[in-house]
Amino acid sequence: MRTSSETTQPIILESPFVRLIVRPDLGGRMTSLVDRRSGREWLWENPYLAPRPPVFGESYTEKLDGGGWDEILPSVSPCDLSDGSAIPDHGDIVCLPATVVAATQDQLVLSTDLRSLPLRFTRELRLDGPQLKIHYTVVSLADRDVPYLWAAHPLFALEPGMEITGTNGVHFHTAAEIGKPASFLGRIPDFHAPDFQPFACKRFSPAGSLYRVGLRHPDGSAIELSWDSREIPHLGLWLNLGAWSGCGSPCYFNLGIEPTTSPHDSLADATGDGSALRLHAGERRHWSLTLELR
Repeated sequence: MRTSSETTQPIILESPFVRLIVRPDLGGRMTSLVDRRSGREWLWENPYLAPRPPVFGESYTEKLDGGGWDEILPSVSPCDLSDGSAIPDHGDIVCLPATVVAATQDQLVLSTDLRSLPLRFTRELRLDGPQLKIHYTVVSLADRDVPYLWAAHPLFALEPGMEITGTNGVHFHTAAEIGKPASFLGRIPDFHAPDFQPFACKRFSPAGSLYRVGLRHPDGSAIELSWDSREIPHLGLWLNLGAWSGCGSPCYFNLGIEPTTSPHDSLADATGDGSALRLHAGERRHWSLTLELR
């Protein structure tokens, strides 16, 4: 077992069902999630942005949006708080190297101390059969209350005919939209059809309305994310059907299934309406998320 170190080398976790690649030097990003039974790679990789060590405070969408699965803390959107704290684009975790606390063949523990706010973020990744179980902890290092929001940020590769499952009947709030509004949050259309129109949107579910959402391929293979809606009350869905690129490249096709603690991308907005979480001095909070390959 490796313990307490920083590394520039990818770490591979494997079980008979799953092969996972993690880059501690890229903030602990998961860059590959393969179902070993089918060989399917589920995570999207940006073909226009090569992975490189991040610089703290640089634009995530312009420089660091390489795909895979990032963790977002303490804000998605860059913002300034009333106490003068400046939060970078997509938060601190994505632009700081993660410390490897422990690593085995099927388990990895990573830790990061934030710069913008006095918080320590730890995540444990563990493979259990066809499941990836992630346990999170955030600890206050301050002598005062500290606000934050958290969001998982996995980006999945899309193919025509794929279906987003588990969202029927949920009335999402639309936070952003590009292109002609789409009437679906379900089946992914044919990108090559003559009448296809690019579209992108970010939507949030009402508090407590969802605890399980998936993505199913036409061949029947699927992934499913599940969580406790008391710990993680909202779901953010980022659907990009060739309508947006942050790095000036041709537009992407990807899907973000993003369980989150807030119906806002900005921590400033979340503190404004009371949806931001707060830690008292020295307090810690735990929550979990499970991904299953089917």
